[in-house]
Amino acid sequence: MFIPGMLKLMRSSWLYERRHWLDIIPFTGYFRVLHESMHRITKISEKLLEQKIIESISLPEGEGKRDIMSILVRSRKAALEKDSKAYTISDAIMVDQVLTFVGAGHAASAITLTAVLWFLANDQKAQARLREEVTPIMEGNAHADYGALKGLQWLDCVLMESLRLFPAIPLEAGMANKTDYVGDILVPKGTVIYIPIAVVNTDKGTWGEDAEEWKPSRWLDLPKEFNLTYSFLSFYAGSTACIGKTMAFMELKMTIARLITNFTFEPAYDGQVLNLETGISTSKCLGVASQF
Repeated sequence: MFIPGMLKLMRSSWLYERRHWLDIIPFTGYFRVLHESMHRITKISEKLLEQKIIESISLPEGEGKRDIMSILVRSRKAALEKDSKAYTISDAIMVDQVLTFVGAGHAASAITLTAVLWFLANDQKAQARLREEVTPIMEGNAHADYGALKGLQWLDCVLMESLRLFPAIPLEAGMANKTDYVGDILVPKGTVIYIPIAVVNTDKGTWGEDAEEWKPSRWLDLPKEFNLTYSFLSFYAGSTACIGKTMAFMELKMTIARLITNFTFEPAYDGQVLNLETGISTSKCLGVASQF
């Protein structure tokens, strides 16, 4: 992705029509899979956008669906009706947003949920304490609202500690838009700066010698050195912080509460260990047994 023009090429119809070339060239077979997957998702996204545009035209104002893409389409339509020359989001950018929703809204949440269940499976006391907290809320009310779950202290601790140890995105990168100094280090314009999220989240200077241990109770008595913006980067920070943070918390808390109310989780076998594969995100390759 750092090769100039490569991203544009990987998303082009020209390469899709010639994708069999990638099976001939050594070491590029993986890129055929990536390219075909991107092409398929893009086509699905384009159909979704077309559907939302038709709905925005056919449905009376105020009666459309409230999913994110529908809201964006209606917002663009309203802006153009006010001013035909107004800047609006293009169809191409709309399609890219679907890719963002799919990646961030599905994969990251699934990875985090897997981590939570793994940690709970290996700490039956923490799991029992969580079940005791969430069951009264969830029994007879499978669709408990976020307000009911927001105040559950131990659920917060379990989720935050799991996100701290295994952020779905373990590494971020930014590019300096001007030449400047960071402390006494000269950073030229265009320098790519890597932000080691997983390293910051487990810094012993902040979290103590047990920084790499899963310990939900630490969130009940946070260290003096803790800073919510700079000590916990699972959702990044500043102007590029995750815009779906609140939605992710709501989704994860609801899912965890429902699962823990109805199932008991434990390792699939004695001596099971966590195997990590790190790419754009951190994947957990494991199996966890559950019981009603």
